[in-house]
Amino acid sequence: MTASSTAALDMGVYCVPAALADRRAFFRWTAPFRPPTCTVFAAAVIGGRAPAAFVGVAVREGRGALATGAALRCERRAGTDAR
Repeated sequence: MTASSTAALDMGVYCVPAALADRRAFFRWTAPFRPPTCTVFAAAVIGGRAPAAFVGVAVREGRGALATGAALRCERRAGTDAR
C-alpha cells in the first residue's frame, strides 16, 4: 500500500499543475497507460501477489482512466482540444 500511495501522491503532484497550466497533452500522454495499470493491480490481487486492499487502487485507477478519457473525448468533440 505504501508504494501505491506514493505513486498516487506523485501523480497528484504532476496532475494538478498540469491541469492548472492547461497542459492537455500531459493527459493525452498518460491516459493510455492507465487501463493497463488498473489491469496489473487487479491481476496482482487475483493472483495472490498483492493484498486485497489493492483492489481499491485498481478501481481508482480504472475510474480515473475512464474520466480522463471521457473528458478528453468531450473536449475533442467540442473543438476545445488545444494540440
